[in-house]
Amino acid sequence: MAEAKVLPRVQYLAQNFDAAVADITKILPDILQKRKYAVAEEKKTEGVLLTTWKPTTSDSHYIRIFGRKDLSPNGGYYQLEIHTFTEGDYTRVRVASRMKSLAINLRSSGIEERRILEDISDVLRKQEPTITNLGIEND
Repeated sequence: MAEAKVLPRVQYLAQNFDAAVADITKILPDILQKRKYAVAEEKKTEGVLLTTWKPTTSDSHYIRIFGRKDLSPNGGYYQLEIHTFTEGDYTRVRVASRMKSLAINLRSSGIEERRILEDISDVLRKQEPTITNLGIEND
């Protein structure tokens, strides 16, 4: 009998935010709940948050077959791992998908990770952006 293991490769997506670590860690549970993730473990001193395991979906993970992405792997599970820490004048948030599967080449599409980072940006956006023909300015 073959048993799935947590795959060792983890690829982080990261973004810097102009906010305090405490502000971001305060809003993370609501963002995760909105995306239907439950918090499994929170290591506050290390700035790490782990979600419970969820089954892979048709767009969350893929296997590369014949030089292209097959976005429909079944039988795998994933857990989001979120790191929040100070880096210079900013707070850096790294999000990765830890995977458990029999398929050793299962990879994250990055969609779920990007959604979390985008949600953090949306919540932290305090004022209405200024939009001109020269671009967008967020204060």
